[in-house]
Amino acid sequence: MYLFPFFLETRLHEAGYFHAISKNSELTVDFVQLTEQDKNEDHGAPILRAMEQIAKLDPEVILIYTDTKNIELLLGKVIKPRKGM
Repeated sequence: MYLFPFFLETRLHEAGYFHAISKNSELTVDFVQLTEQDKNEDHGAPILRAMEQIAKLDPEVILIYTDTKNIELLLGKVIKPRKGM
């Protein structure tokens, strides 16, 4: 089972705290960082990069910790299913 905290760069200290308290659990914890938007990028590009990272890791559980704007962007995006799905 995977647990994926999804953190903004400005909340990195909270990601570190979560990582510390999760060490005693049986869960495998990986972090996906939401990066800032580049000047020439679409506003959804950071969300797509994060979703691609998550898809490569094939999680069973995703915990998202971000703001409402990014949740709405995330829910509005779709990644193509992988082969065999």
